[in-house]
Amino acid sequence: MEKVGERVVAILDGEKPLIRIFGCGVRVEDEVPTDTENEFSKLMIEQGTKNPCILLDDGKKVFGCECWWGKEVLLAGYKSLGWIVEVVDIEAYRKEKSEFVE
Repeated sequence: MEKVGERVVAILDGEKPLIRIFGCGVRVEDEVPTDTENEFSKLMIEQGTKNPCILLDDGKKVFGCECWWGKEVLLAGYKSLGWIVEVVDIEAYRKEKSEFVE
């Protein structure tokens, strides 16, 4: 697991030849998730459970329970294998997901 202060990439999903990411940033101290729409993160919020947090380069936060994440150099590996990288805005993604939840 990457340590606080290390550069990481937050990956939404991927199916060759496309990988969708929320972006790159820095692993920061664990926090109780906020502004998330998945059931796992809602449970964490209710229980006050902390989760790995990534401060993206655009200033937004994404939590480990919302994505796959790992060292930023992984992204270069995908690119070298011909994958297309698409950046997805985490706030727009959360909003889209919340429209399907009552």
